Amino acid sequence: MPDTKRTASGVLGGLAGLVGLSAVAGVLVAATVTPAVALSGAAASGAITMFNQLPSVLEIDKLMLPTDCFITDKFDFKARTIGQGKYCKMTEIPKDWEAIDIGPETAAAYAKVIAAARTVLWNGPMGVFEVEASAKGTYAVAQALVEATKNGGTTVVGGGDSASAIKKAGLSKQVSHVSTGGGASLEYLEGKVLPGVAALTEKG
Repeated sequence: MPDTKRTASGVLGGLAGLVGLSAVAGVLVAATVTPAVALSGAAASGAITMFNQLPSVLEIDKLMLPTDCFITDKFDFKARTIGQGKYCKMTEIPKDWEAIDIGPETAAAYAKVIAAARTVLWNGPMGVFEVEASAKGTYAVAQALVEATKNGGTTVVGGGDSASAIKKAGLSKQVSHVSTGGGASLEYLEGKVLPGVAALTEKG
């Protein structure tokens, strides 16, 4: 459990953001730290419907949702191509367009909080980082984790996509720990028993 005098931030992206809210919120609230949980556009879009199911989230001092985003009118992930792209407020996304990254305003706000935190858990990219046009938000978060590490913080990147993102950004060696076990790490934080860990514990 983190030192209760340390500030902690959880950065949750994509579907992992929705799944991880209960895990990270539970740990941060229990630790009585001053937490901030930052969500990507995809996670934020469904976060409101999750609040009734996750009352502990409401106890978090600061839940940060995106205020702006990068959107496109056409997106083909397999081909790694997008149509027209532009930035807009989260409340102004046109019909038939979709958000595929956080915007510069949101990225700057998240980076400021992350860089000052003493403990950071990042699970899930902020956007479709596989496409260069929609990778800026994810790279900004990755750089913020590096700054937090330089400032003496402990930074953990969990999840295959997050691990790939920070590696693509060329920053994987500049954070405390990178793990491909995103879902498993969230379950561990939530207090669930992991079969592999339990087996090792029993043998030990």
